[in-house]
Amino acid sequence: MKLTKEHLSTIGGVTPMGELGIWTKKGAINEYDIVDFLSHLLIRFNERLFIIWDGSTIHSKSIFVRSFIKAIGSERLRVENFPGYAPELNPTEGLWHQLKGVEMKNICATDLTDLKSKIVTAIARVRRNRKLIQGFFGQTGLII
Repeated sequence: MKLTKEHLSTIGGVTPMGELGIWTKKGAINEYDIVDFLSHLLIRFNERLFIIWDGSTIHSKSIFVRSFIKAIGSERLRVENFPGYAPELNPTEGLWHQLKGVEMKNICATDLTDLKSKIVTAIARVRRNRKLIQGFFGQTGLII
């Protein structure tokens, strides 16, 4: 495989009910992708969403993202930030650990298409295990 700077990026989240919202794309995720992902979640879950995310600049500093959230309104979409650097409080960190350290451990891909296929398969395995996803909340000590 030829070494390039091409890569895949994944954005995702978990619910206390054991559901998974996740999206993978070629290249870096930008503010427009964040809005697309939030739109996807609003359609997929079709209910009021309360999202807690890390303090990434793409989440909290983007005028485009903040405008979208304001336009949707807090009755439909409420967003809060985790405190500073606190990955131990973020249940989605459990998802990333599961995908990278368990499901995709020792996986080699021939190209980005092959890698995306392997990621999709790994995500499907995790998605089928609601108790595992719920456990990502348990390990944080958060009471939801």
